[in-house]
Amino acid sequence: MNRVLSIAAVTLRTAVRSRIVVFMMLLLVFILTGLPSAIRGDGTLTGYVQVLLSYTLGFAGFILSVVAVWTGCTAVSSEIRTHQMDLVVTKPVPAVQIWFGKWLGILALSLALLLFTFAAAYGGLRWAMIHRSASEVDIQKLREQVLVAREKIAPRDEGLEERAENLYRLRQAEGAVPEGVAPSTARRIIADDLRLQANSVPPGYGRRWIFDFGSSVKDRPLFLRYTFSASRPEIEGLWTAGESGSRDQAVRRVTEASGGVRTWRIPSAAARDGSLTIEFGNIHEEPATVIFPPENPPVLLLYHDSFEMNFLRVFCIAFIRIAVLAAIGLTAGTLFSEPVALFFSAWMVLLLNIGRYIRAMAATDVFFPVHDGPARIPGLLDRLLHLFFAALDGLVRPLQSPDVLGAMAAGEWVSWGLVAAEFLVKVLIFCGLLAALSSFVLKRREVGLPA
Repeated sequence: MNRVLSIAAVTLRTAVRSRIVVFMMLLLVFILTGLPSAIRGDGTLTGYVQVLLSYTLGFAGFILSVVAVWTGCTAVSSEIRTHQMDLVVTKPVPAVQIWFGKWLGILALSLALLLFTFAAAYGGLRWAMIHRSASEVDIQKLREQVLVAREKIAPRDEGLEERAENLYRLRQAEGAVPEGVAPSTARRIIADDLRLQANSVPPGYGRRWIFDFGSSVKDRPLFLRYTFSASRPEIEGLWTAGESGSRDQAVRRVTEASGGVRTWRIPSAAARDGSLTIEFGNIHEEPATVIFPPENPPVLLLYHDSFEMNFLRVFCIAFIRIAVLAAIGLTAGTLFSEPVALFFSAWMVLLLNIGRYIRAMAATDVFFPVHDGPARIPGLLDRLLHLFFAALDGLVRPLQSPDVLGAMAAGEWVSWGLVAAEFLVKVLIFCGLLAALSSFVLKRREVGLPA
């Protein structure tokens, strides 16, 4: 253990002396001090704080990621190139201890910088609450919508996938499925049509959602968050929450513009027995259809925890992500020379950041459709590309996680279960595998041999 800590201390001192690392640290200080003064937001205190949390921590996280990757790539490769590794290997020190020592040194630097970053962001938040001119209503809105950890509840599943499968089989039996259309494509088209129909509200009609949360709302208000599009700039609608005819039913008549995210504060008395029924009625006088996006349906937000605990959990996940990047850089520096290690690590970071695009490509069946004719069955090249992106998605997806910064800025609850899952998959399993691979390679590299 003393060897590991000694290597970690040397790695930390070397990183602090690096000009690139020092430059990145100065850039980090500039972002944390200069960016809050340049933020305008939407003119409200809530909007300012949301932008402050998202952009300040987002930019700072990018800088810390660069520091972790750069330090990891150079920690081993540069010492092998300059023969400084010869002294360590000839002790001898086991390769696994060398890897873990350098990883811990990088993590110590990253932890110090991350603590400074989150402390500065939290200080900026409190400064904004005190020094920005805001009314008590603005402060209360900020506490209810941002400075809180609210659990996001999706509406009850309506069995659209099962209905889409049954409808596909019926059309297939009737010969109504066009020739040349792949079965998966036909199923997806039918499912998308059903979702669009279910979330379209014609004039004079309504739409109902049922939310099951199975727990007490702790006498705190609930919030419905929704967005919609319409065939007219503004729509008049009637929202109701709770049992019809009940004295606790909440009713809200609105005239709202199409687009944008909106929030409705619902008294806790409207919810009973761990569920809540919410209805929307399209009462616009002129004919206009309201469409709630199937991919972004209304969600119910319930109070779960304090903002400070949410802030702590987001800090833990941010540190885990940096630990993974440091491990990737350190492994690349063990396998390759310094320039190749930096290039390889950059590509790995890019793959981790385009996971949504890779997932969309993996779900694609036909990559080269015939535009002047009917959709065709996937060919050999389509199948090969599908397998490639599916394999790439299987490799990248376990290393991705939700946008916790955006969730925190929206007041959404980040659970300890997510933190534990991130730690298990990314630190114990993935970083453990990288440590084993690096140790195996390092033991077999010609390091410390006489010239």
